Amino acid sequence: MRVSEKSLEINFCSQWARLSSRAVVWFGLTQKQEADWGFDVATRLGGRLIAFQMKAPTRDLAACPHAKQFQLPHHQLSSLQALLTHHRRPRIVFYALPLLRTTAELQAASGAVLASTMLLDVSAIPSLPAPTTARGTPRKSGVHYLDVWHGGATIHSEPVDVRVSEAVELLRELDDQEGQVGVAPEDSAAQGLVRGLARVMRREGSIARQRTGSWLGAVILPQ
Repeated sequence: MRVSEKSLEINFCSQWARLSSRAVVWFGLTQKQEADWGFDVATRLGGRLIAFQMKAPTRDLAACPHAKQFQLPHHQLSSLQALLTHHRRPRIVFYALPLLRTTAELQAASGAVLASTMLLDVSAIPSLPAPTTARGTPRKSGVHYLDVWHGGATIHSEPVDVRVSEAVELLRELDDQEGQVGVAPEDSAAQGLVRGLARVMRREGSIARQRTGSWLGAVILPQ
């Protein structure tokens, strides 16, 4: 049985909070909340912001053990890239890619979703044309296929290799080097970024109509 995206989200967040050496505050936005107050809650809470776009794997790959394929909507990726480039904010928004697709795999991993999740920094993805089919025609779904395994990933149509890292590495970095990653939401220079993120996710939700991977979560790390 395929593991639900909600199960991945809940375990990812709870395990991060449990393993972190510092207190964290998680929130997930519904479409109505995004429309009502965007990321202003982060501003009120203060601290540093890291956002994760959770994606559930769509199929297994035979290339290597635990390799999975994910789908990245082109319009969402382009919007996030443009936003992050404009605000010059690397290492703020990550695609979170758990290498667990079925409940059997989740049980075999003893429920360790965080340890099984690879992160892809959105700002490190090169500009990509709209995805095409093998015949070179526009792909009707409008999604890029992303093949992920421990330590590596490739985006298709035209193969583009990208670097991924383990989620636990970012957790350790945040614990050990406070202030090196993230933005302070109360910083006026960050307001356009966090509101822009809300707009991107709102558009994704309206187009995708509950498509897998529509969840956006963020962790607020106290100063």
